[in-house]
This record gives sequence, structure tokens and C-alpha cells, in this order.
Amino acid sequence: MKCFFNYRPQSSFLIARGTIGQSVEAIISSIKNRDQLLLDNIHDRQQPMFIRECAAIIYAYHHRKDALPVLKSLSRQGSYYAEELWIFINENGWIDLYG
Repeated sequence: MKCFFNYRPQSSFLIARGTIGQSVEAIISSIKNRDQLLLDNIHDRQQPMFIRECAAIIYAYHHRKDALPVLKSLSRQGSYYAEELWIFINENGWIDLYG
């Protein structure tokens, strides 16, 4: 799992239609135990925050409001992005990476 997240072609790595991030999300989403692997990366404090945030985006995409506690925990550890994602999902109920 870490090898997918460690590939960072540029600082503006995105999960959006037509990006490498979309390919990464598609591969990760097809893994049988993806949720546990994503959570392992999210909670691994030795990983850079960027890696943990990428895992959190994919986790939130699949789990919607059920991901709110995970996002809040990451936010409390210093992730501004996780806080913004938490606010959006809390208000809207979900995120659409490809809309």
C-alpha cells in the first residue's frame, strides 16, 4: 500500500478524473482489505501527513459520514485538509472525487 502513496509526481497530486491519483484510487479500491490498509496508513504517524491525507481522502470517498471520526482525528494531529474535508462531508454527507 505504501508504494502507491509514495509516488508523488508533483506537489499538486490530485485524485480527480484523468490524473495519476485516479489510477491510484482505482487500484486501491480494488484491493480486498483496502479499508484496513487505508486506516493503517492514516494512523501511521511515521508517514508524512500528505500520505496520510491521501489515504483519508480515499477512505472518506468510500465511507462518507462514517469517515468523520477518522478525519477529525487526523485534523487534531495537524491536518488542515482533513478538517476541511470533515466540514464538507459533515455538511453534504459525501464527497465526489470525479464530479
